[in-house]
Amino acid sequence: MTKLKRKIDRLGYYAPLSYVKFTRIRFLTTLFLFIYLLFIIEKYYFYVPLITILYYNLFRVILVDWPLNFYVSRYERDSLQFFELVSLAVSKGMNIEMSLESTAKYFNCDLSYAYIAALIEVKFGKSLVEAVNDMEVPSQIVKEALVSLMNKDMHTNKRMESVDKVVLKLKENMHREMHKRIKLVPIQTLLLLLIVFVPLMLLIVYAKDIVMLFN
Repeated sequence: MTKLKRKIDRLGYYAPLSYVKFTRIRFLTTLFLFIYLLFIIEKYYFYVPLITILYYNLFRVILVDWPLNFYVSRYERDSLQFFELVSLAVSKGMNIEMSLESTAKYFNCDLSYAYIAALIEVKFGKSLVEAVNDMEVPSQIVKEALVSLMNKDMHTNKRMESVDKVVLKLKENMHREMHKRIKLVPIQTLLLLLIVFVPLMLLIVYAKDIVMLFN
């Protein structure tokens, strides 16, 4: 499995394109752009491969990398509230399993849906540990937290200490991501200009040449 396919799989339902469609559309549009630039650029042909390579990589950044980063950030933010509710339920006297189940039923987030799906698999013969290990979780931090909760060899207090550490780690991670996004705003704006407005300007400038080419 390629790194790109793993990223698209992590997006799940939020992926704008499947892996097969993504690779086909990227290849065809990149090929079209390359041929199109060869026709409209009369001089400095060495710009053609540079622009094409830039487009090829931006296609992945815009449709996969950025959506995945936003999705993981939102997933971790919701998961933080999920684990805080689990911790609260345990403090009220519930055991770990009941706390997870009740939180998943009453708190709407992607992690809750995934955990409920795992509980359904338990009814069909899987153990809860196996079902949790097989859950599709885009965040490694969240997956580690769930796995640690399934460790029944540990005392309840130890398991919750592990979750409290994960909650703290999630908060730190969200703080870092916020600062990273602030720093990336100028770069993202520039990339959007390159991917949207530059091709649009080229189409406007060379509109007559395009019409003549198709005629």
